[in-house]
Amino acid sequence: MVENEVKESKPIIRCKNLSKSYIFGSEQIHALKNINLEIQEGEFVAIVGKSGSGKTTLINILAGLLPPSSGEIIIAGQTLTRLTPDKLSLLRRETIGIVFQMFNLHPGLTALENVELPLLFKGVEKVRRRETARKILHTLGLKDLIDNYPYELSGGEQQRVAIARALVNESKILLADEPTGNLNSILAHEIVTVLKEINQAKKVTIIMVTHNESLLNKDMRIIRLKDGEIVPQ
Repeated sequence: MVENEVKESKPIIRCKNLSKSYIFGSEQIHALKNINLEIQEGEFVAIVGKSGSGKTTLINILAGLLPPSSGEIIIAGQTLTRLTPDKLSLLRRETIGIVFQMFNLHPGLTALENVELPLLFKGVEKVRRRETARKILHTLGLKDLIDNYPYELSGGEQQRVAIARALVNESKILLADEPTGNLNSILAHEIVTVLKEINQAKKVTIIMVTHNESLLNKDMRIIRLKDGEIVPQ
C-alpha cells in the first residue's frame, strides 16, 4: 500500500525514544522499543499490527492513560511526563478524544445525553451543551436518533455516538483503538468513512489502531508495528 505524501504542517504529536516494559514474575516484557515518531496536525494515521505488536500500548500512551518506561511524548507542545495529573487530565479533556472498540455508552442515557456528558463535566450550561451535542449528532447522520437509547441503536450507530462524544469538546486529536472491532465489514467501512470525513472537514488529527488490512486506504499514513517496533517502510 502506498502512503500519501504528508502536507507541510507542524507536528502535533512527537514520540522520542519511547519505550514501555512490563514485569511478569521474573520476566521483562518489552511492549514498545525505542519508538521515534512524528504525527502532523491534520493527518489520518493508521497504526497496524498483529495482536501483541504494541498497538494498544502505544495508543494508551498517546492518550496519557499509560506512562512510558522511558522516552518522551509531546502532544500539542506539552511533554506528558512533565504534567501533573490535573494538567494531564485537562489536556485529555480539551485536546484528545478517545474512541474504543467497546462503545462505552451509558445505557440509561439517550444518544444526545451521552454526547452531552463531556460538556456537563466541563461545566457548560445546559442549553449550550444540548445545542452543541445535537449539532454534532446531526453532522454524523444521527438526526432522527438523538432521543434513542443505546439498546435501540445498531452497532454502527452506537459507534457514531461514541465518536460524537469524543469530538464534542472540539478535540484536535481523535484516538481510535480498534473502533470497528465489534462491527461487521459493512459497518466497519462505514465508520472509517465517517472518520475520513471528520478528518477532511474538521482537520482533526486521527490515529486509528487496527489489525484489519481491508480498512486501509490511500488517505491514511500507515505505520506498522511488529514486536514493539516500527517496521521500516
